[in-house]
Amino acid sequence: MNLLTTAQLSRMRTMQDEAMPDMCTISHYTSVSDGAGGLTDTWSDVLIKSKCRLSVVNRRQAREDSVTNAAQLATDWMITLPVGTQVGERDRITVTTINNRLFEVIKPQIHSWETALRVPVTEIT
Repeated sequence: MNLLTTAQLSRMRTMQDEAMPDMCTISHYTSVSDGAGGLTDTWSDVLIKSKCRLSVVNRRQAREDSVTNAAQLATDWMITLPVGTQVGERDRITVTTINNRLFEVIKPQIHSWETALRVPVTEIT
């Protein structure tokens, strides 16, 4: 079994970085006390102007509109970020180069020999 060398992995990461045409801001999720016994969801910007790439993974029929009986189209999205970028579930990513579109992280995908971080997201409208 051949293993990748450090130089090969580095070249692959460089190629991935060069294929990220978009810029985005990453906001980490926290839940804080509201002072009345409840919790409030908050997001704070932790990484501004990160390279990224927004991709459509799948378009599918989600449901029918109850008024028009028309099929509603759902889109599954993936954002690719540089290796080593820290994101977690419920963090938010704003793609600033595409009309500030806002997405929430479903769950990052971590793999061996990572050349980029692929993050499944859902669009917040």
